[in-house]
Parts: sequence; structure tokens; C-alpha cells
Amino acid sequence: MIEPISVYFEHCEPNWNVPIAKSNNHILLLVTEGSLQYTIEDKTFHLHKGDILFVPQGVVRSASNSTKEGHDMYVAHFRYSGEGEHLPLLSDLLFRYAHPFNFDYLKQRFSLLSQHWLRKSAYMNTICHSMLLEILAITNEESDSPFFPSKQYGLVMQLQNYILEHYHVTIHVSELSAFVERTPNYVSMVFKQATGQTITEY
Repeated sequence: MIEPISVYFEHCEPNWNVPIAKSNNHILLLVTEGSLQYTIEDKTFHLHKGDILFVPQGVVRSASNSTKEGHDMYVAHFRYSGEGEHLPLLSDLLFRYAHPFNFDYLKQRFSLLSQHWLRKSAYMNTICHSMLLEILAITNEESDSPFFPSKQYGLVMQLQNYILEHYHVTIHVSELSAFVERTPNYVSMVFKQATGQTITEY
């Protein structure tokens, strides 16, 4: 079971820092604006808008941002007791970094997660467990995925949004390729590489 300890949105001014210390809980953070430097043991990450980082409980960590600009991020502190939920991230307890393909979706999920945490409803623990598990699974999947160029991801996101907006009518690959100004073969290939599905299957 994932037990949330705190979930919040943080606007961090320039010169923000976290002193070197062991993490008391697992930490999951999503950078929504700006950039920061985060060090876990002897590994330093330069995090930017759209990056997500999992910090396991008990590791030595520190963080800081620039003296010129701040950053914004969603942060979830939690404890976990269980068998790993079939996620290497939870069973191995190693730090994980990813630049997720669908940043807007994760940002929305974190926003909703923080709202449920603040609301403290009777079902808060169950809802927060489910939402954190989903975000952790996406983080695990994204950190395991091979690198895929961001321009191509952007193109695939355009295609997915177009399909969702026009789901009620028949859409042909030629229409999609005209929309993004690429050849039908290129559109089909990139979509399959990024999503694991053909456009028809999607």
C-alpha cells in the first residue's frame, strides 16, 4: 500500500535549496516550470520543465536552483509497504528519472492528486494510493523506454489530439499527414514507434 505523507505544489524562488540529508520518505517530483539541480548520492540531475524524478527513502540527497530564476514543481512524499506492485521502481528502490512523453497529462494528475490530499475526504488514502501508483507506473515505463526525439513526440501528440477531437468521424492517414504536413508513411511509422500501436488500432 502507498501511504501519502504530503502532496503539494511548490513555487520556489531563486536561491532555493535543500541541504544534504537522508530522505525520510519516498519522494516523487514533477517540474512544471524553470529548472533545478538535484543530487542523489553521487549522481546529479539537471531537471527542467517536464522532468519527473523518483527519490527512494533513505538516500542522501540535496537540491538547489539558480540564483537568477526559480522553479515550480509538484511534490509527493509517501511510504510504501508491499511487494513492489510489479514495478521495479518500488521493488528495487532505485532513483528514476524521466522526461515523460505526456507531460500535460501527468501535470493534471498531480494537480488532482494534490486536491484530493488537501480535501482529506474519507476516501483520500485510496484515491491517493491509486493516483500515485498510476504516476509511478508511468515514471517507471518512461524511464525504461529508449530515447525518442522530442520533435517526433510533439508530432505524435498533435496526431493524438487531432484523433481525440475528431473521434466521432472516420479519419484517414492521408488527413492526418496533411494536418501535420508529413507523408502518410512517415506519420504511420512515427506513431507506431512512439505508441506501440498503429493509427487504426489507436
